[in-house]
Amino acid sequence: MDSGGKILSVNAFGATYLGYGVAELLHRPAHTLVWEHDRTTLVERLAACIATPETVHRWEICKLHKNGQPLWVRDIARAMPDGEGRVNILVVSEDISETHYLAQQLSHQASHDELTGLVNRREFERRLQRVLRTAREERSKHALCCIDLDKFKIINDTCGHVAGDELLRQVATLLQRGVRNRDTVARLGGDEFGVLMEHCSSQQARLLADGLRGIVDQFRFTWDKVQFHVGASIGLVPIDGTIEDASSVLSAADSACYVAKDAGRNRVHEYSESDTLLARRDTEIQRVLKIDRALEENRWVLFYQPIVALDGSQDAGAHYEILIRMRGDDGIPTPA
Repeated sequence: MDSGGKILSVNAFGATYLGYGVAELLHRPAHTLVWEHDRTTLVERLAACIATPETVHRWEICKLHKNGQPLWVRDIARAMPDGEGRVNILVVSEDISETHYLAQQLSHQASHDELTGLVNRREFERRLQRVLRTAREERSKHALCCIDLDKFKIINDTCGHVAGDELLRQVATLLQRGVRNRDTVARLGGDEFGVLMEHCSSQQARLLADGLRGIVDQFRFTWDKVQFHVGASIGLVPIDGTIEDASSVLSAADSACYVAKDAGRNRVHEYSESDTLLARRDTEIQRVLKIDRALEENRWVLFYQPIVALDGSQDAGAHYEILIRMRGDDGIPTPA
């Protein structure tokens, strides 16, 4: 082609591969054979060839067959001055469509859940980290939902894993229909889903979260002619730039989701640092951890005391109350 990108000559194989005859391509601008989004790239690449004629240039680009089918190719190009002040460009193309589509498939598999087709946890956390950065830099509002299916275990245990998998696929489709185009729905693991609502006020997030709860609540899962009502408990966390990392946001959403379950299931609970329900749950978790640690360290001790009548009467045999107390980290048993 010449320096302006007009085709001067083409071999018969290349023309046929693109669906044309040789005569159809002569004097045709090369950019018309390239995918629209890659045309600017082609112009820039050809300019680079002319600017550095001593260099062999390589790039990957999407060309179009005459019927509109995309063909991914790897171009190898070099400028060729003709000695009369003109510069032509020789381009050799190699079809890499199969390799390109395989790479796309592998990339999709790495970032999406195989069962539901939704974004997986790893990709969800990557997008969440990006949103947190945007919230800090632009002071924008976003939100995250953690959704846990209320009766999944019953259906999974009763009808089997095949039914459980089908339920997850159907719920995934429902959730995708209930969000905006810019939102991300992910399967975080098991029967837990996540929804990332970008550029979303707290009020709008509450409406969207309750809408998702309503969609799942109205849904009836049918298996072997038996219908099941599922329901969803949802933890909602507003994102305003004050939370630094993705793990903290996900932990807050998990906590709010458990509060929704404890409060009766099939409801939305919004996270707040001053939330007394969340504070009580955190206290209970710490107490359980403390008890477990004391069991591992053998810090439990038995006490007993006699039971006697207040009126001084004597009953046959002795009666005792037996107590178990936990020794603290200092070795002193907790008071009765």
